[in-house]
Amino acid sequence: MWRTFAHKRRLLIGWLVVGALSYAAAFFAVRLSRPIGPRIEIPSLPLYLGSGRPGQILEGTIPIRNSGDEPLSFKIITSSGCSKLEPTAGLLQPGQSVSVHVGVRLGTQYSNSFTLLIESNDRVRPQVWYFVDADCRPALSTRPTVAKFGSVREGNGAKQQLTVLDGSGKPLAADTRIMVTTSSPEIRVRPVSTKGGGLAIEVGIDSAAPPGPFSGRIELTVPGSTDRVVVPVFGTVVGEVEFSPKGVVLLVSDAAAVREHKVL
Repeated sequence: MWRTFAHKRRLLIGWLVVGALSYAAAFFAVRLSRPIGPRIEIPSLPLYLGSGRPGQILEGTIPIRNSGDEPLSFKIITSSGCSKLEPTAGLLQPGQSVSVHVGVRLGTQYSNSFTLLIESNDRVRPQVWYFVDADCRPALSTRPTVAKFGSVREGNGAKQQLTVLDGSGKPLAADTRIMVTTSSPEIRVRPVSTKGGGLAIEVGIDSAAPPGPFSGRIELTVPGSTDRVVVPVFGTVVGEVEFSPKGVVLLVSDAAAVREHKVL
């Protein structure tokens, strides 16, 4: 009797396990067989086109793929700054992909970026924003980029050395000809050589500069070229410290008040 009961219990448990597994398999089979529709796939990281000179066009590609089981239609809308976009729309079958060619003409500013809005019939992500960036290397620059003097004692003047760099960030040769203009006669500039044989300029504030905040600029240009760089110059010229009034007179009418430290 006990063997019969135990045998029946094992059979019952076995049938329950088999039924549960069959139900789970049927459930996931139905879920997997459901259509997911069109699905857009694009890189998660922004596209960086690199760096170049002003006026240069930098190009790159963005892959778009349909990972769904229905056709994906898309349209791309770009912000200002994009100079090339091919194609601007398309239709992708399941598993199909396309490379979108983008380009930007570099301006004079350092960062040249734009955004793409990709609209599609993807029911999960009908709109996707994508970011494209590029850098513009100045044809001429200095290191450091600013001549900052802080506080300068009146009559002492101050000097600071700036290395002149080309578009690749390397120092110009010491014999390179450059034209220098300043916004104020109190700014003194003379060319010098760096330890590595590069070109540098020694910037100074004249000792005759009046006390107070000082600001100006230096413009460097290469003769026969449009390449130029503007270097801000600022500091504060501090005069001699004086006390006003120069003396303090105490009039005490009560000698006892002085001895007792009374406040008159």
